Amino acid sequence: MSWTREFEPKSLSEVVGQEKGISRLRGFLNDYFSRKAKKKALLITGPTGSGKTCSVHAAARELGFEIVEMNASDFRNRDNVKSIMGNAAGQASLFFKSKIILIDEIDGISGTKDYGGAKEISRILEASSFPVIFTANDASSKSLSEIRKKSVSAEFTAVDYISILKRLSHICRQKGITYDEPSLKKIAIAANGDMRSAINDLMIASAADSKVDDSSIDFLYNRDRQDTITLALVKIIKAKSFTDSSRALENVNVDFDEAMLWIEEAAIQEYQKPADIQRALDSLSKADIFRKRIRRWQYWRLLVYQIQLMTAGVSLAKEEKYRKQSSFSRPKRLLMMWIYANKARAVNEASRKLARKMMKSSSRVRQSVIPYIATAVRRNPKLARQLMEEYELSSDEIAAISKGAR
Repeated sequence: MSWTREFEPKSLSEVVGQEKGISRLRGFLNDYFSRKAKKKALLITGPTGSGKTCSVHAAARELGFEIVEMNASDFRNRDNVKSIMGNAAGQASLFFKSKIILIDEIDGISGTKDYGGAKEISRILEASSFPVIFTANDASSKSLSEIRKKSVSAEFTAVDYISILKRLSHICRQKGITYDEPSLKKIAIAANGDMRSAINDLMIASAADSKVDDSSIDFLYNRDRQDTITLALVKIIKAKSFTDSSRALENVNVDFDEAMLWIEEAAIQEYQKPADIQRALDSLSKADIFRKRIRRWQYWRLLVYQIQLMTAGVSLAKEEKYRKQSSFSRPKRLLMMWIYANKARAVNEASRKLARKMMKSSSRVRQSVIPYIATAVRRNPKLARQLMEEYELSSDEIAAISKGAR
């Protein structure tokens, strides 16, 4: 389970750094159910990771209400809005209790191309039997003008790093993660007010050995490069222009092998139609064929075909532009490769130390000695201390050996 889901607030009192926003949310719900509310909807605006959606879920749990959640990307036209949101707003709860209708990322609906979608939302609000809560990242979006008129407003702000740091410390205690304060503080500051991002970074940093220190957060904070690849992904995944998407990687400081992993994960995450995903992956597989031919025969003139297939090929794989707002994250395979590489380095270093003492080659130690030590340490953890003292092995090296890295 994702840690953002595992540690999401169970009640409004657990939401950190949003006192004013939570007060508005609580006040709106209290007024609505005491029939004092003048408006039937609440519009919560704020940056990504500030706690908008999880706060609504926390309120529903606290009040014992059912929550019906949908994303604005589901609303393609007036009829679509009527069928999805209209049914939810008019039907009684399946569990015979009140409910809250949550519509996430409402700024993802276009004010000019939704064929009456925004107006249909306004009409449904008037007839709704239940409170409707919208969330949006951009408070000034023109597509929200009709909804703003019908809604009470609540503003969430970027979470201050002190609040993020406290939350990360709590998670570390719950998960049994050892950490040094400066490293945890770096994660909190680098998140730039995004609690969700900070928790995800903590999960990645501690994945190898349940420890957070300078070495475990080192790979996370090449932020300039990640921001650049993120902008490139937007051009590739969102665009429908061959020229724009094919040039997306020109100024990205990342090798093409890593870029392909980013693009693959982004396409699977973003594209919703199976046919679009199939075409995108087919284009990437062809790009990979050219990559292998370049490596094998050094035919670098083929690079232009690899780049066009992995950029424009993926971009043009979709039938239409998806309007949902996306947050692209580091590919999971890169994380696993990094974890494996760290373990492999630790095992290689341990092999060299053992080889010096045993008068054997390090490759022979890796093949014939390390597997026996791994089994022995797992069966008798006390042996680890003896090995550390006698062969000058570090705790990281012992941990890598015991987990069976080769």
